[in-house]
Amino acid sequence: MTTYKPVPGLFLGLQIPPQMAVEFETKAQNFFSLFRNKYSFFADNLFTCGKTLGFLKDDRFRVIVDRNAENAFEQAIIWRIHILCWAARTCLGLAGDFVEIGCRTGYF
Repeated sequence: MTTYKPVPGLFLGLQIPPQMAVEFETKAQNFFSLFRNKYSFFADNLFTCGKTLGFLKDDRFRVIVDRNAENAFEQAIIWRIHILCWAARTCLGLAGDFVEIGCRTGYF
């Protein structure tokens, strides 16, 4: 069985005072720790329980993400990366071009 880097719980852009953000994140992590290994995902401002999270079990996808993610942020946005890959794969059969235009470091 392959071992992958863990997906760090990371929250971005919480629009609340810093102390409240720390308190929120701590309480949320404590709550979600009750669901560890029971189909829960807790990263990139996405909380979900009771889902199969098949994208985390896709060996090829995980190897590629783990090989290329240089920091905790890039590891934590695995759900976004999965969605972008899904969109690109869906567009392969369509005529025309597919363009994903983002910002920051151009990681995608």
